[in-house]
Amino acid sequence: MLPGEHVLLALSGGPDSTTLAHVLLRLRTDWELTLSAIHVNHGLRGSESDGDEAFVRTFCETHAIPLTVRSGPIESKQPSLQAAARAVRQTLFREELEARGARVIATAHTMTDRAETVLLNLTRGAGLRGIAGIMYRRNRFVRPLLDVDREAVLGYIEKHDLAFREDSSNENTDYRRNKLRLSIVPEMERALGRSITAPLARSAGIAAEAQDFIAHVAAQWLTDSIRPDEKRQTDVIDAAPLRRLPPAVGKEALGEAARQWSGSLYSPSREFVESVWDALTSEESKRFQWNDCDFVVEGGVFAICPASGAPAPGSRELAVPGRLALDSGAVLEASRHEARPGNLSERPHSLDEAWMDADLVKEPLHVRVWREGDRFRPLGAPGKRKLQDLFVDRKVPRTFRGRVPLVEDAEGIVWVAGVEIADRVRVTERTRAIIEVAIHWGG
Repeated sequence: MLPGEHVLLALSGGPDSTTLAHVLLRLRTDWELTLSAIHVNHGLRGSESDGDEAFVRTFCETHAIPLTVRSGPIESKQPSLQAAARAVRQTLFREELEARGARVIATAHTMTDRAETVLLNLTRGAGLRGIAGIMYRRNRFVRPLLDVDREAVLGYIEKHDLAFREDSSNENTDYRRNKLRLSIVPEMERALGRSITAPLARSAGIAAEAQDFIAHVAAQWLTDSIRPDEKRQTDVIDAAPLRRLPPAVGKEALGEAARQWSGSLYSPSREFVESVWDALTSEESKRFQWNDCDFVVEGGVFAICPASGAPAPGSRELAVPGRLALDSGAVLEASRHEARPGNLSERPHSLDEAWMDADLVKEPLHVRVWREGDRFRPLGAPGKRKLQDLFVDRKVPRTFRGRVPLVEDAEGIVWVAGVEIADRVRVTERTRAIIEVAIHWGG
């Protein structure tokens, strides 16, 4: 979070989120923060859920925090009730981000949550990503309390005499996380004679650093190793140099290639990557499918091509603020916020976010896919270029180019999603308002 930002707070009324809200309230004036809040009432605990909502309403009224209360249907296809409720909240949080025009949403995950997640993931046979657990930031979700354990939170609550709500379902040991927290972790700590929360969280941080390094090396290798194959009319990776990589790097490169070509926000499963790796190392010809794409190991290459009938959406309007779900599974979200001197030097945290000068964008915005002959002037370029040439320079796979969303205004393309914005709408020190567009690739 940066001073001057609009922060949306996920407020359940429990001790963690109440502590986070109190901390942000203490920072609100000095940091010039704009605060708003969202509470999701699933109604799963009857009058207790309604009591949570009433508590949050009173808290927000007392502290002049604009509040939205939402509810949503819980999908039975999720593996558990908790997972289903979490999926609903994630969707509602993203919707509220756009409705409020907030920059980030702050959730109250703590070091204790991170340690529990590490243990749960280890029991599933997790790799480095799973051991890294909950991250400080993912896209627009931030976790400011991730270095604070639950004991410190309760100490803060007591010191400042804060009221909060207890969730009775947290005592239900039918849920794996509750059983871990209430039974397994205390028993481990008694047996070891020390707390395991901080060490597990430290391991999570080390794993995150190692994963970042492997991902960086794999991405660099992938950039130099993907090549077009005229015969297959697709992009391929030669198996021999891939097999010579350390397995950790090679498997990361495979997973990243699959993610990029399929247009997914998420990496494929460990099982998928291991199956492809086994086929590569055994030189066995085999076909795989994931996320509507075909993957083939044959003839000494790993080839990736879209499944037949891949969607090609036409031009559709993107409202600002607004959210647009594309047929490909990707979701575009647009928002508008004031440009402040303190954040003009900041730039989006990934190529999947774009900032544009709202006064230079000729609304309305529309979204379409690439057409032969498309041209635009990329950020910092001396003149217009063919979009096809830009795709080649930026190593955008041939099989994926027809699925890259293009955002355009009345004068032409303003953003090639995940690639570059147009120079004519760049943010400068003279910018008064910013249009932010982000893409979530789906998967």
